[in-house]
Amino acid sequence: MAKKNNLTAPEAKTPERKRPNSEGDTFSSGLTVLRDVKILIPMTLLAVCNKLQSLVGRNEFSILIKGEWSDRGYVISNSFIVPKQEITGASVDYDERHLEELCMAGWNGVIHSHPFPMPNFSGADQETINSHFDVSILFSLGEFVNSTLNIDIKPGVKLQLSPKVDVDILYPELNIDITNIQQKTYNYQYLAGCCKQGTLEVDEEDETDPLERTPKHMTAREYMDYLDSQREMRPARSAETDTDTLVRR
Repeated sequence: MAKKNNLTAPEAKTPERKRPNSEGDTFSSGLTVLRDVKILIPMTLLAVCNKLQSLVGRNEFSILIKGEWSDRGYVISNSFIVPKQEITGASVDYDERHLEELCMAGWNGVIHSHPFPMPNFSGADQETINSHFDVSILFSLGEFVNSTLNIDIKPGVKLQLSPKVDVDILYPELNIDITNIQQKTYNYQYLAGCCKQGTLEVDEEDETDPLERTPKHMTAREYMDYLDSQREMRPARSAETDTDTLVRR
């Protein structure tokens, strides 16, 4: 299993304390206080783990990741690397020399899998990867089910947090140019009880209820709603009237 390494959590930055201008500014220090620890992990790594599990079948696997603290919680990057390892259905044995090189290169987190319904870390997991990586995440049956997070208190002493399944999926931010897409609108004039397409422009700043506008001043969607409201206000035709109409015809 993994050798002990010298990885430490990023040092917390102490913000400069403001000089109080009034009584209300006495405790205004600019500190960000995290009351609920979360691990934010990108969707990419979930896809990676699902793919790796399909490739190794019913065996365990492991990848190394990078993470750091932010004002939102502990954020995992999209980066990952597959260390040299020998796997079985219940274990991952790392090449210790290769693993140590990767840890020294900044890979401070680990994800490994349980290819069976087991949402808890094993005793071996706790003694090895969970103790010597800043963050350890357990993947099982298509999802992240458990995690540990280590915070250095002083040399030789760590505080280990165990957020259960409080691992948020951080979806990628997509920037899509939609300048070539325009919403199509139709304007109508109401002539002799029927609608006819016109050329009047819609007043985008009109704050009146769409159903209270005149039919010549509506978008297509608003006009359809208007017609529905008019149908609802018409008196229902009785069965006798319908029958009488048919007889006359």
